[in-house]
Amino acid sequence: LLCFRSGKRIKKTRRYDIITTPAERVEMAPLNEEDDEDEDSTVFDVKYR
Repeated sequence: LLCFRSGKRIKKTRRYDIITTPAERVEMAPLNEEDDEDEDSTVFDVKYR
């Protein structure tokens, strides 16, 4: 039995957005509170006042 592994691993892509609006004008609420299976990421709904 021969097992071969390539040096590359599949990594999850993390996406970030730069918020340029002042913090007091931004409201963020988690979208996936009820579905907490994936602990690596939290999706936010961003609202601008």
